[in-house]
Amino acid sequence: DCAQAGGLHGRGDGSLVASDGRAEGIEIKGAGLKREKKCSFAFKSIRVRGTSWKHLFLLGRESEPVGWSTASDVDGCMWLCYVGRDRYKQALREADRSRREPQDATVTPGSSRSWLGGAVEWVRLEDLTREWWETKDPSVNSMCGN
Repeated sequence: DCAQAGGLHGRGDGSLVASDGRAEGIEIKGAGLKREKKCSFAFKSIRVRGTSWKHLFLLGRESEPVGWSTASDVDGCMWLCYVGRDRYKQALREADRSRREPQDATVTPGSSRSWLGGAVEWVRLEDLTREWWETKDPSVNSMCGN
C-alpha cells in the first residue's frame, strides 16, 4: 500500500493542514516491541533524502490490541513518538549519521541512550491530548488554529 512505500507519489504519508490552507508533510513509522525488550521499538528506514516531511510520528505497539476498530481498542497498548525534521536532522549530525541513506532507530520511551532517543517526545496514545500536541514544534500550534 502507498503508506508503506513513502505515501502517494513517494513524498510522505500525508499532511497537516492549517486553517489558512498551508500544508506540512508528515511521515509515519510503526513498530512492535523489539525482541526481548520490555518497551523498546525498532523503526526501520527513516528517510530524509527525497522526502519533504516536517513531522515524524513513530507508533510503537507494546502488545496486540483487542481490536482495530476504535481508538479505545488500541490506545492502551500504543505509544506515540514525535520529532520534527530539524530535530531529527540535528540528531543525525550529532550521531555522525548520513542524511542521504535511510536510517534505523531503536528508541525507548523515557530513554535518551540511543542516537535518536534524546530528540523524540513520547506519549502513551491513551494520554494524547491537544495540550500535549501544542507543546511541540512552533509550527504545530498554527496547525491547530492558534
